[in-house]
This record gives sequence, C-alpha cells and structure tokens, in this order.
Amino acid sequence: MPALTPPSCTLAFSLDSDVISLGSNYPRTSQQPNNSFIRLLRFTPMPNQNKPLLPLEEIMPHILRFWKARLTDKAIVEELRKVIDTDRYGIGIMKLKEIQSDMGLQRARQQGHSVETIHDAMLDLRQIYPNSGSREMISLLFHERGMAVSR
Repeated sequence: MPALTPPSCTLAFSLDSDVISLGSNYPRTSQQPNNSFIRLLRFTPMPNQNKPLLPLEEIMPHILRFWKARLTDKAIVEELRKVIDTDRYGIGIMKLKEIQSDMGLQRARQQGHSVETIHDAMLDLRQIYPNSGSREMISLLFHERGMAVSR
C-alpha cells in the first residue's frame, strides 16, 4: 500500500467569471472517481461591509456633546447611530476613538492627573463653590477646567 500524504485543496477562480472550482489532490485509489474537481460553486461577490464615515464637520458637534455628557464610548456610538443616516454611513468604537484622539478629547487615565496636578484647580474651585461635594467637584473640574479625574 502506498504511503498517504496529507490532502490539500486548490481553489481556482477567475475575476471575469462567477464560477469557483474547488479541486483536491487526494491520492487516488481504484474506488475513487478519476475526476479531480469535486464541485462547482456559484460565486456572488459581497460588497464591503464597512460604510463610509459621515463628514467630520457634521459629526464632531455630536461627539463633543455626548463626550461632555460623560457618556461611555459605547453609548456615544449608540447615540451617534440614532443621529446619522445608518443606511449610508457607519461608525464604530474604534473609529470613534480615533476621532476623539484627533479632537484631543481624553478621559481620566489618558490625562494622567495626580493629586499634585489638580491641587491648584481644586483650591480655585473650592473658593468659588465652597459647599460642593466630591462628585460635584469632579464635574466642575471636567466642565470648567477640562480636567477629567476619577473619584
């Protein structure tokens, strides 16, 4: 009996044709047919699943509004999909993060603040808002000084 080698498949198609041929080079035995082509498949090219992005001039005000509302990236994408025409345009989390980076919008960990870096801003805001609590102070730092800090 001859030594068997692992089978491999060959996929042959033409860009001018809509037929794909799938072939195989299994070792032939007397029980197998002599035809090397197993089957013919009808091939319909699929369109690209990625839709173009809405022009940045139209989408940036919405991104900024949702970012200032302190929504998560996932929530921002969901809200943007309600605003834009999803039949023609698309947006995803990775593209949103790229746009936010280009706009200079950074969250708390990206800004990398420490107690020392926010100390002066805290003192100034404490004089203006003496009765504000910690959560309100975090909100004031974000909206009045552009500093995103964690609790």
